[in-house]
Amino acid sequence: MKPRIIFVIVAIAILAGAGGYYFAMQNDAGTGGNEYIVPPAEKQKNEEEIPPKEVTLDLSTEFARNYQTILSAELKRPVNFGDRYRMALVGCGSACGYHALLDKTTGKVYLPPVSEDLSLYSSVDFSVNSSDLTLRYADGRTEIYRFNGDRFVLQ
Repeated sequence: MKPRIIFVIVAIAILAGAGGYYFAMQNDAGTGGNEYIVPPAEKQKNEEEIPPKEVTLDLSTEFARNYQTILSAELKRPVNFGDRYRMALVGCGSACGYHALLDKTTGKVYLPPVSEDLSLYSSVDFSVNSSDLTLRYADGRTEIYRFNGDRFVLQ
């Protein structure tokens, strides 16, 4: 292909992608109920509360040592749970994944009461402004856990 045609194709792709992103963000159409996306006002609030220092992963647990690479990368991502934590999903297969709660001020890792068999749940819900973790099971049951700074407690 000629360089000019390639340039035109790339330019169209970039503009189409940017327009779609802008539309999704303006209309909140891109979230689909996914709590991982943090609205800009909440991002700003949390960035002010958490010191900008670099926090390293606390390797005191076997889980943290086994998944050090992915957890360290997740620790650098924005807060998405309870004002100072990052809820991460560590994949271990097609319908398998471990949830881990990372304290963005200490690097400590907490394991919520979520099975690694993700097919058990219709959703695992949480929010940046709450310490509640809601497990909605495929069979219709719902459990709500509150993180108290040390562990998850069934409500």
